[in-house]
Amino acid sequence: MEIEAKIIGGKRTGKGESDITEISDSSSGLSITVDAFNSGQPNEKFKIFFASHKGFRAIEEGDLQRYEKVEIFRQPYCVYQIVKGGWSNGEVCEPDMLNVVKLVGIREWFIATTNLSLTVLSASEPTIENV
Repeated sequence: MEIEAKIIGGKRTGKGESDITEISDSSSGLSITVDAFNSGQPNEKFKIFFASHKGFRAIEEGDLQRYEKVEIFRQPYCVYQIVKGGWSNGEVCEPDMLNVVKLVGIREWFIATTNLSLTVLSASEPTIENV
């Protein structure tokens, strides 16, 4: 199944590398920090927060070649909503895995960087803060 996504936010102005530098999962929510770099120096930082979530996974870019082929992910943004074809509805899972997610309409979000990327399953839209 082909991946379809829409841009949510976190626009990067530079053309350098980016990476998830911090992930904090607590009872207050899931917090993700993305740093963007130009000439090896950090120049932008985004805090992405989900008040609640059903799950997440972190994967290095080398293992996301299916995502790299999707044109929208080449845009200079770091937060996308997966509309079709992502982890929750397009990738092979263990039997009965993610059945609850599919039944209750949890949405899938993709935090894209040039290094580590994150997929989050959450009913709530993330807040994005440029810090």
